[in-house]
Amino acid sequence: MMPLEGIRIVDMSRAQMGPSAATMLADLGADVIKVEPLEGEYSRNATWALYPRGTVDAFILAHNRGKRSLAIDHRHEKGKEVIFKLVEASDVFMQNLRPGAIEALGYGYDMLSKLNSRLIYFNGSGFGRKGPLASWPAYDIIGQAMGGIISVTGGPDDPPTPVGVAIGDQVGAMMVAFGIVTALLIRERTGIGQEVDVSMLDTQLALQNWEITHYLVTGKLPTRRRSSQPLPGTAWPMWRVYRAKDGDLVLGGVTQERWPSFCRLLGLEHVIDDPRFRDWESRVKNRDELVGLLEKAFSQKTVDEWIELMHQADQMVGPVYTYAEVVENPQVLANEMVVSLPHRSGQEVKTVGVPIKFSKTPAKIRSADPEVGQHNEEILLELGYTWDDIAQLKEQKVVL
Repeated sequence: MMPLEGIRIVDMSRAQMGPSAATMLADLGADVIKVEPLEGEYSRNATWALYPRGTVDAFILAHNRGKRSLAIDHRHEKGKEVIFKLVEASDVFMQNLRPGAIEALGYGYDMLSKLNSRLIYFNGSGFGRKGPLASWPAYDIIGQAMGGIISVTGGPDDPPTPVGVAIGDQVGAMMVAFGIVTALLIRERTGIGQEVDVSMLDTQLALQNWEITHYLVTGKLPTRRRSSQPLPGTAWPMWRVYRAKDGDLVLGGVTQERWPSFCRLLGLEHVIDDPRFRDWESRVKNRDELVGLLEKAFSQKTVDEWIELMHQADQMVGPVYTYAEVVENPQVLANEMVVSLPHRSGQEVKTVGVPIKFSKTPAKIRSADPEVGQHNEEILLELGYTWDDIAQLKEQKVVL
């Protein structure tokens, strides 16, 4: 048995945050039915420049693996009948249209909760369902910008720099999945269904909880540093990217008791008791001088040599990997974080595995992304429609 086996989810969300959350829940065993227009969810048609039609669409694969697809005209009265039946037989409904749009279509919480009082109803948005910006559209980079993370990324002379991945959408997706599972637990205890709201802006603030709280407490804005984290609490010279002889590595902090052994490893015995560097405060104050010394020292050996030496001394250090190196890392492979799947294109495709491990109810990726409407007949038969009914729905262009 998988952790969420027996839970059915109606996924009417699109793009990244909602679909990615639904994918996480599918990996945990939920039956996720992706309800999309007859022509397919718009993301299928928005990524053709990256993935020409007829090739494997990594965007769709990453955000929709393990789901079943029901392609349906959700505006048609008979289409609504099908979706209402599906909601009656489901546990969760997910959508991320702008506030007010889903209600105009007839699928708002007030309507659907009358059909299923135990329904968990997820609302996803860029800026939340209240406030002056509630109707604003948002994509990942806008969430990053307005959530503040762009302001602390990059070097002091760089323009505002986005994070190199879709961190607004993906952190939002994690919050969505967490919120839905929590609501399911509450329902198990009380029998009560409810709405769950998650916005990209809110999750960006939660992601930066410490950094924003630092500003709220001290009134001091962080200073961007190209090769290190921006808050002084991380002791910039000790929490930084350094260039070795053949590549980059990161130093993840040096405690005061390990400072002498750290200096000896780098051949810097003469600075152990140097008043400029003898404690955390002085190292931060004189960071530029110390960074220069460390840069010169780290450049004398290879990354592998430093990793071995530093780990023998129980110092915090790690190599900087590209994606090509990440997916070949034996540790990543040992934890099954790269998995192969048969794809409807006939190819064997690889994707990212499931990060949560359960000892008795393991999660797994059960299938790749579905073709538009691939599971129409299967889902409709489960809802009680006959083959004749399905044929009529196809003739009326309600379903694909």
